[in-house]
Amino acid sequence: MSYQFDLATGVESVGTNRWQAQISKDWFFRVAPNGGYMMSIVARAMGKAFSRGEYNHCDPISATATFINPADAGGAEIEVITHRQGRRFSQGIATLTQNGKPCVQLMATYGNIGSMDGATCNEFSAPAMPPPEDCELLPADIISFREQVETRLVPDDFQFFHGGGKGRMEHYGWLRFADHRPADLLALLTFADALPRAVGMRTGVMGWLPTLDLTVQCLAKPAPGYIVTKFSSRMLANGVLEEQGEMWDSTGKLVAVCRQSATIRVPEDKLALLR
Repeated sequence: MSYQFDLATGVESVGTNRWQAQISKDWFFRVAPNGGYMMSIVARAMGKAFSRGEYNHCDPISATATFINPADAGGAEIEVITHRQGRRFSQGIATLTQNGKPCVQLMATYGNIGSMDGATCNEFSAPAMPPPEDCELLPADIISFREQVETRLVPDDFQFFHGGGKGRMEHYGWLRFADHRPADLLALLTFADALPRAVGMRTGVMGWLPTLDLTVQCLAKPAPGYIVTKFSSRMLANGVLEEQGEMWDSTGKLVAVCRQSATIRVPEDKLALLR
């Protein structure tokens, strides 16, 4: 079966360390393609580059995307530069360009997460969640991305989705692909940017808040089923927002953590909601 995510993030080799991709209009968040989706495209090319040769480092372990210019639907090129390939990890930088303009740069460490071992300590706690069928599906409106990714907020948070007013910049939700494609590590990069900004719990819907950079640390391959999410912000300074997230699989296992910075312009009539 061909899933929409795999088709929309597919890349084709067009030369040494160079790949070609097609950015789909079906994964836009209002005026631009979703940042996590763009990150997954570049990450797929990097994974293919690092899977060649002696080591099969196909899994993103830690990846940071910097978003330079918005992309349009259509063709794009990706160049992968390998900095190091060792027994456990491969590291490098990949840049997606469109019409000669850099759009996304990804700096990442790859490995084979199924064969990794070492000391483990986890002080995170999985959130208590109502079942997904009891949570509220976010409307697609003009956001084609939400037709591809089923996005649900718990009822207590959904009541603040439009108008804001919650005392904390924090929300909890459920995610899965609309066509029920099982989540994997590449999907977690997209899911890290799939929900509305947590600041909206205070301010209500505010439109497009462009991501400046996004870091995702993948901890384990997710089991089939929904991904549970917790996203929160603790600081907004000079129009730049920080947001952090946790993602848990259907078995209650923490599979990824993430952090991003984004720009925000708060209208005068909503400033009081941030005090």
